[in-house]
Amino acid sequence: MDPVEGDNVLRRIEENFLPTAQDKWIRKQAKVERKKQAAESIESELSQAKHLLRKSYNLNIIPNQYRNLYAVDFLYSFLKSSNLTLSEALLHFNLEEIKQKLDKVIEKQEQIILQNEIIIAQNEKLLKKNTAMLNGLASIERTTEDIAGSSALAAQYSRIAATNSETCAWFCAVQTRW
Repeated sequence: MDPVEGDNVLRRIEENFLPTAQDKWIRKQAKVERKKQAAESIESELSQAKHLLRKSYNLNIIPNQYRNLYAVDFLYSFLKSSNLTLSEALLHFNLEEIKQKLDKVIEKQEQIILQNEIIIAQNEKLLKKNTAMLNGLASIERTTEDIAGSSALAAQYSRIAATNSETCAWFCAVQTRW
């Protein structure tokens, strides 16, 4: 493409873009502004809800440790189905929670004991295998020592045989000269 034709293409793109660019920019800015207003509205509602929640908690009807969904559901169900007071319901809830925690602790301890038994059994197997390997290595060491001793004896007997052969050869040589 030659430079003149490239300039013409750029001019046509610019002519098509300029009339719509400002409208597109204005529409996008309007969308951004609406989203900002929606976010501010949501933040305002959230802060109001937090304020109401703090205000309700400050009444201190329910103690801090019971301010969760599970505890509130338990207390509601308990109070609805019995004639007890809130303090008695809290006492029962606390006992139920303690029982549940103790059950979990006992379950975990049982699992730990079981794991320890498995580890002990595995360690005993490993100990037996290691003992067998050590006995095998000791046997190999004794055999190696026996072989080394036998090799030393064989070397000594070879020297004796060589000396004997030299002596016999000397006697034969002396005897043939005479």
